[in-house]
Amino acid sequence: MAEDAPGVLGQVSAILGEHRISIRSVLQHEPAEDQEQTPGVPVIITTHRAQEGEVRAALAKVDALKVVRGRTVCIPIVDEHPEPL
Repeated sequence: MAEDAPGVLGQVSAILGEHRISIRSVLQHEPAEDQEQTPGVPVIITTHRAQEGEVRAALAKVDALKVVRGRTVCIPIVDEHPEPL
């Protein structure tokens, strides 16, 4: 969950870049109608392959951002049989 404000994704992507983590896709949902009662908006970032240590270090920095409203969740994705697009 992150604050719905300009520059939030820029802060997160800068941290990922510092740790040589390339973004594959980003999904940010619209804020709920009762925005004042909601801690933020869900932001889902999928990355290309990255070193686990770099991911953990980057997420610790992301969690420390003032604009982040909840602890990050990291779910590894295993590409056993990548198919060409």
